Amino acid sequence: MLKPREELTTYLRKKCNSIVLVKREFVELSRIMLEEHNIPTSMTSDLVNDRIVLNDTTDFILFALTKSLDEVLKVNKTKEFFTDLEISGYINMKLETPKFEFPIEIKCIRVDATQYIGATDVKFLMQLRNAGLISYNANAQRTMQRVVRGEKSYYKIALNKKAIAQIRESFRSETYIPNTITLNIPEDSTFHYNAISNTLVIESLDHFDISDGYHRYMAMCQEVDSNPDFNYQMELRLISFDENRVKQFIFQEDQKTQMKRIDSASMNMNNPANLVCERLNKDIMFNLKGKVTRNSDYIDFAELASIIDFIYFKTLKRENTTASIIEIEKELCKKFNYLTEYDTSLLEKRYSFKELIIIIYMFSKLANGYDASTKAGEIITGLINRTDELDKRVFATKQPKKSMLNNIDKLRKI
Repeated sequence: MLKPREELTTYLRKKCNSIVLVKREFVELSRIMLEEHNIPTSMTSDLVNDRIVLNDTTDFILFALTKSLDEVLKVNKTKEFFTDLEISGYINMKLETPKFEFPIEIKCIRVDATQYIGATDVKFLMQLRNAGLISYNANAQRTMQRVVRGEKSYYKIALNKKAIAQIRESFRSETYIPNTITLNIPEDSTFHYNAISNTLVIESLDHFDISDGYHRYMAMCQEVDSNPDFNYQMELRLISFDENRVKQFIFQEDQKTQMKRIDSASMNMNNPANLVCERLNKDIMFNLKGKVTRNSDYIDFAELASIIDFIYFKTLKRENTTASIIEIEKELCKKFNYLTEYDTSLLEKRYSFKELIIIIYMFSKLANGYDASTKAGEIITGLINRTDELDKRVFATKQPKKSMLNNIDKLRKI
């Protein structure tokens, strides 16, 4: 391509959004896609309505959509995005759905007559994808996003792009812990389970419905599109449910106990602030060694980590490197020790969120020439004793933010 793929898909999404409710333009687009490239009207409808994500398509489909939109909208974007060689290669191409050889045999353990659990990898899932054997069933999936345009509306798959980007990054760094992709075998399929070889044998099916793990699946698709050699091991759950049972399954999955956002974030061992807290709690030279835990009577691990992350890695923009993590841990150890030696009552107390953010913020403000035996200790302990004067509205949550730091600065000047 002459321009980045992402730029092309952004352009196509914008144009599809503009014609999605214009019947004449949509009908013409569908006709061109079918007659010139053998792309079914149903697929064109899914592309235009954002039920098929453009990043989850081949370069040929993107070309066909671009060229067809050119004809409908009387523009010429094809030559802006595709090379002459690509245009000559795609111009007469027809969609041919790759045939997946049946039976499909998948090693797995039978849970019951309608559920099986096994292992798979990205390459196998991409083979299914390329053969058109993975589908998103809007009637048996999580609620789609309603888009309203004037008096008309349509539905599209609600995707969390940030979540997909984070999953892709963890794939690349090989820190993603494999979890489950759930595929539903439609009722009109034929299959049986071989208990001797622990193999699910699927003789025929039109497609699998992806019932859970769609964001993970999209992250795989996008990663493979940019790196065809990418592969990763995953868990695979195969089910054979009717739509009502799939809906109940999705409801059940969503009932999992949710941790508070701050507690969930503290479990991410790729977060440098969490690593600082882990090192700090184990440092034999730290006066509060062993007192920074997730169920602590002294310092709450999640609260301290969120504050360190906000102040040191976001506000001060420190790099997420091993060297920075070690340096920050040593700095905090030294300053906590100074402070607890200045006021020994701080060795045996339960620190509130307000007290922790005051302490860490003051540590960062008084970084140069810090000496808790002089004025710095007085400043910090003085502020700790005045936490009741902080604005309750600003500190209504335990999620660090700039307004909290401004409020502490204001209190210090009073």
